[in-house]
Amino acid sequence: MNNSGPFALLITLTVFTICTCSAQDPIGDWIFDEEHVDELRVRDVAGGRDGIIQGIIEMYDDGNTEAILLNGENQSITVKENATEEDFPKREITVEAWVSIYKKENWGGIVSAFQDNGSSEQGWVLGYDSSYFYFGLASKGKDDGNGLMTYLRSETSYELQKWYHVVGTYSGSSQRIYVNGRLSGQSAEQSGDILYPESCWFDLGSYHDQNEFFRLKGLIKEIRLYDTVLGAGDIYKRFSKDKALAALEPPTPTPIPTPLDFVKSGPYLRFLGRDSAEVIWHTDSPCPSILEYGENEPGENRIEDLTPKTEHRMVLTGLGKDRVYRYQLKNDSAGNETRSDIFECETMFNYTSPAFPDIPSPFNDDKQTQYVEAAQSILETTNHQTGYCLIIGNGEGRLAYELAKRSNLHIIGVDTDDAAISNARKKLQQAGIYGTRITIRKIDDYSRIPFSQYFANLIVSERLLTANSVIGSAAEVYRLLRPGGGIACLGSLNAILPQTALEEWLNSAGEDGQSAVLSGTDEYGWLTWAHAPLPGIGRWSHQYGGPDNNANSMDHLLGATQTGDLQVQWIGRPGPRAMVDRNPRKPAPLSINGRLFTQGLHRMIAQDAYNGSILWSLEVPPLQRFNMPRDCSNWCADADRLFVAIENQCWRIDAQTGDVEAFIDVPIPQNTGSVNYDWGYIARSEDKLYGSAVKQGSSYTNFRGGSTEGWYDATTGPVTYKVCSDNVFALNPESGQEIWRYENGVIINTTIVIADGRVFFVECRNETIRNSAEGRIGNTALWQDQYLVALDQNDGNLIWEKPIDTANGIVVFYLLHGKGTLVLASSDTKYHLYGFDAENGESKWSTSHSWLKDNHGQHMQHPTIVGDTIFLRPRAYNINDGQLVIDAMPPHEGGCATFAGTEGALIYRGKEGCISMWDFNENKVTHWYSIRPGCWLSTIPAGGMVLSPEGGGGCSCGGWLETSIGFALKENL
Repeated sequence: MNNSGPFALLITLTVFTICTCSAQDPIGDWIFDEEHVDELRVRDVAGGRDGIIQGIIEMYDDGNTEAILLNGENQSITVKENATEEDFPKREITVEAWVSIYKKENWGGIVSAFQDNGSSEQGWVLGYDSSYFYFGLASKGKDDGNGLMTYLRSETSYELQKWYHVVGTYSGSSQRIYVNGRLSGQSAEQSGDILYPESCWFDLGSYHDQNEFFRLKGLIKEIRLYDTVLGAGDIYKRFSKDKALAALEPPTPTPIPTPLDFVKSGPYLRFLGRDSAEVIWHTDSPCPSILEYGENEPGENRIEDLTPKTEHRMVLTGLGKDRVYRYQLKNDSAGNETRSDIFECETMFNYTSPAFPDIPSPFNDDKQTQYVEAAQSILETTNHQTGYCLIIGNGEGRLAYELAKRSNLHIIGVDTDDAAISNARKKLQQAGIYGTRITIRKIDDYSRIPFSQYFANLIVSERLLTANSVIGSAAEVYRLLRPGGGIACLGSLNAILPQTALEEWLNSAGEDGQSAVLSGTDEYGWLTWAHAPLPGIGRWSHQYGGPDNNANSMDHLLGATQTGDLQVQWIGRPGPRAMVDRNPRKPAPLSINGRLFTQGLHRMIAQDAYNGSILWSLEVPPLQRFNMPRDCSNWCADADRLFVAIENQCWRIDAQTGDVEAFIDVPIPQNTGSVNYDWGYIARSEDKLYGSAVKQGSSYTNFRGGSTEGWYDATTGPVTYKVCSDNVFALNPESGQEIWRYENGVIINTTIVIADGRVFFVECRNETIRNSAEGRIGNTALWQDQYLVALDQNDGNLIWEKPIDTANGIVVFYLLHGKGTLVLASSDTKYHLYGFDAENGESKWSTSHSWLKDNHGQHMQHPTIVGDTIFLRPRAYNINDGQLVIDAMPPHEGGCATFAGTEGALIYRGKEGCISMWDFNENKVTHWYSIRPGCWLSTIPAGGMVLSPEGGGGCSCGGWLETSIGFALKENL
């Protein structure tokens, strides 16, 4: 174990005396000391069932005892993932632990083997709540054997950071709990054998079942499990061995370990090929690059570069298909090796193209030289290396072969000649490339090719290279090209076909042919023809469309207002396994300039929005932010780049390639002492990058839990606390140089808006809030001393500020902009809407209406602005004067998710939980059945399409396709 760093104390080994009474030996005994804990497991000295460590667990020693220190975030111990009744005592049981709790929880777990989700309550758990310890258990003799747990709570409460000996027993007829050697509760509600679920997690240091995972924050010294009932005398003896611990005064809180202290940025992983991946990280100071990885343990393989550096790149090789590898970073530059957390590399998410086979070409003759040169010239001319390439007139397959060899294109060839198709397939199979990177289809003629519109990134022709005439229809080529960047590159070997013939063919496409360019840069005389962007399209570049937060992409969808106007354009990856469960209300996907960006579980994935092909993916362990109704998103995009807030930096990423170009540090507020900060708000507008600083650890990162924690659906309590910033700033997105910064009060992140050359937000200037050590605020003083503020977007100068007094936004509190009006939406026991003049901050109107219900997102909807109308279920108002326009929007039968707007319809989770479109002009609702969005905002309109990356995985209501899908305007065939 590593014990370096400010949190580590000198380890003095203590030998614990284990009870050796033969009739009462434990069947499981996990001792958390240096002798029994290593980097991967905690030894079970009684039953041999070692606990597998999740995360990095650090040792603790205060001079009295050894223990492990758990941070409550990503650390716990799993004894068995799919434990069954055979793994546990049948009737009599004793569960014993020495613990010190650092943070109170509604449902805290010390050791658990159970399932509790309402109607199904089975197993047992020893844990704690916000005041008391408890022992929960279900038996076959209660509730006709259907299962109902009794949570027996201790009679006395516990104090934080004090040591406690906690024991739960069950005899088949009596359930008891002991605290510090004394009986502290007794119940006779349960009887008979213990009732277990079919399978469950057997975890130490957490409360963990199928839909809840609450980790302990604090210390554990020892956990024991018996298949007998210890008597009161034996329990007191067990306590007495170490009772001096319980008498100690609460120590100063031990710092939670930060094993990545030596890593400044990262790590992140990107796959290089089907069997390799590169791990990249940065350090403040030069040090050697050391990485260990393996399928079972990181130490199975070690790679290192001892040359000190600050940018580290190490390549994992020999990776198998659909495997999970564990890797760890190390640093020994100070002579004392420190290590990072252990991360996963799961090759299921390797989207790279299959490698080009290293075998002789089947086209090994002098004739092939021309095709080598043609392929090189096409790729240089078009700069297309990824996506789909269509070869109209595939011929012998020579061009397809050379293009595949020199790029990552997936190539589809079409031809009308049976003999040519058969011969090409044989040759490409011989090359080992057919069916993986190249396929060939037989078609009847070239005038109508049976593929979806807009799908091809590149269109070429082998037959045209050698023919004296153009084949097919120019209009059909244009139909198949991807809008806003798809290119046709057509030419003739040795100029057999004059450019004038190409021009005449092109003119037959009418107005669509006007964007053609005859490059004439070489002997092929390439005619390059790019598909123009679709008319009237919008973009979804921020959490709610744009930085104005109006949840409207301004997309006309080429006139589509109902699901029947659209057809499936593409369907497939990524699927649910790459994603986070639908519950935690993660950041929305983004789409701009024909690309779609989606956040999964510690990963981001970029796709071509028009054909669904994966452009790139990055595995980023520190990437996570949830509970969007109470915070701002962690990413945004412009036409060329993606900007992602990760911990205390903004990562600037090339949108096409996924290359991480820069890490921009968050500007730290002044006079903050030793407080650490993360990057909070993030936006791109005009020529600047905007952001804010939040106290470290303020963002919500838990994505598991029940009806409140991890689902974030509560009307009160910790999950409703608002994440707030201590400043807002503008930077140069290229250099990261600060342009301006504003610091005055505490800014509520959900209210930061950029529109009409101004930055708007609501800030609290209450002294209690300003002096708060937390950035996630639930104190009611947040709703006092509030100001609505407008800054100049270019220089940060104050334009106006107005004190406001609105209904407390206990549930949610949003600000958005439209038609020169700022709309503030607050929810406490109902919805309250306020309109302010964006020019001067003067109040224009206010109104309110009731929720439809207080659960499944109905009390926390984000408003949508379309034209002069602001929609907030179940009503809509005129944005200029607040007058009621619609008093009954269509039912939101599926609940949970919020709205995305277009110029003619709203997209939401509707009938039977599927994706629905409401044509508000005709008041007609249509649906895509069996396609489920996430619990907040996962289906967006952009680029003339409706894009729905998979967001419903894990939904207990079932029946979903669980796939990503894109819809485009239905073609008139």
